[in-house]
Amino acid sequence: MARPRAKKKKVSSGTHTRSVFLYGSPNAEKRSTLEKLQADYTDAVNFYISLLSDREECLLQLLQNDKKDPLLRKLEKESRIEGLSSAYSQNAFDEAVTKLHNRLDNIRKDVIAATGGSVFAVSILLFHAVLSGQSREEMCGMLARIRDSYKAKEKIQYYDKLHDTVKTMEEKEFLDSVSEVAMFYHIISDEYRIPVVKKAHVLSVTIPDRKRERMQVPVQADRDALRRMEQYGVSGSMRYTITDGGSLKLTCSFEKKTRTPEEHSAVIGVDVGITDAFHTSEGQAIESFQPVIEFYQTEVEPAFGKLSTLRNRKQQLRRFLKKHKGVLPEKVILNLRKRIDHLEKDIRQAHAPYRRKRHYYQLVEYTVRNAVNTYIESLNGDKTVLTAMELLDIKEFNKSRRVNGMLSDFSRGKLAEKLMEELSWHGFPFVQVEPAYTSQICPVCGCLDKASRNGKVFHCTCCGHTDDADHVGSINIKARAEDKELIGICEKYPYSKKERHAAIQALQAERNMEWKKEQAVTA
Repeated sequence: MARPRAKKKKVSSGTHTRSVFLYGSPNAEKRSTLEKLQADYTDAVNFYISLLSDREECLLQLLQNDKKDPLLRKLEKESRIEGLSSAYSQNAFDEAVTKLHNRLDNIRKDVIAATGGSVFAVSILLFHAVLSGQSREEMCGMLARIRDSYKAKEKIQYYDKLHDTVKTMEEKEFLDSVSEVAMFYHIISDEYRIPVVKKAHVLSVTIPDRKRERMQVPVQADRDALRRMEQYGVSGSMRYTITDGGSLKLTCSFEKKTRTPEEHSAVIGVDVGITDAFHTSEGQAIESFQPVIEFYQTEVEPAFGKLSTLRNRKQQLRRFLKKHKGVLPEKVILNLRKRIDHLEKDIRQAHAPYRRKRHYYQLVEYTVRNAVNTYIESLNGDKTVLTAMELLDIKEFNKSRRVNGMLSDFSRGKLAEKLMEELSWHGFPFVQVEPAYTSQICPVCGCLDKASRNGKVFHCTCCGHTDDADHVGSINIKARAEDKELIGICEKYPYSKKERHAAIQALQAERNMEWKKEQAVTA
């Protein structure tokens, strides 16, 4: 009898890129040539940044970081710098596009936070439409054309939803939303200067004035770097830069193809905590940022406080001297100038604050790396386990100044980003869920009450359930990964945080009421 076929597992494939760094010490002649190449390339990048920043017709391409767009490629050819090869020019142009895209993307993210997630800031196409002054009819027409150009069902549904959102808005709401986004863009864009590259990484190419000649500079590599290069191979071109000390830093990128299962057998919720780095729904607390926070508060802040005192004292003496310059005796003026010079010398020689700040950053990196590695190891290579985590955006946090300070101390967003990066790299599936109220909802009775949480302690004001607040958060994160009602709310209000939060509050109130009725029946 024929044996039944095994059920084929659904998997999704992806490619992820990382880099290794190699270092060398070129001789004086080679270093001089490399430095000139780097200087020419840096000048070219800055030239293209200046060129592109004044071109309004390139705004959409810059927002999308679309380097292959025909308009940009044509502009690069027309403005190519004389003496630079096509490879140098194209890569300098592409780097300029990336720099300007990063600036515009940061501005857009700040506008999203300032407007509470306006659809005209979340959608790049609508954001561009607002900045270019398009009317509602023009926006709807543009969205309809783009929708009709796609065959994929998900894309069509996405643009249909955008189109309907814009079309069905009340006139006042539309005008207010558009003007709000435009206003915040002009305010926030002043905070982000047009980027200027001081020292660019140069692509390794043939030396322009020496046909078919390449340099050979010995470089150092540790075992791990050599292993990765041998295992994955080098993808694309290598990039180098000359450090201030005259050494050569070579960047080699390599790619790894991963296969991630689309189906999962279990879910683990992970809460990125304030004191604990990670707290899982399995009850595991991974790493603690408390020593890092204490070091910042006891070492870094006081050191910079003393430095700030010196600077303030110097400014006070300068203002006093300027105000009484024609009144004070010459001897007093000389003494004041000497004191200002001494303060200036003390400020220049104050290395301790910066040493402590560097050590603080090292502690952050060390703790982040350990926390992520510990969690990855806890999965025991089981790629059918789905990791659920909050969709974090540090800029949208609405917390007290003290808590915001703690969040910036250990880079909470960076921690979550590093975890997602490692999960992707190793082929583990993960999902991000709505973060609102995860540590304020009781996992037993569903009661949502801000008063239930007090620091690290959670004590439900409805049923009396007590637990670690981060553990409660991770349990709720796990539940949200498969909560169809809550997922439906997020899909219904993807751009309005206010309406989304109100719907979540109503859902939790309904669930808590159902729990109370069940308790009354069983009592």
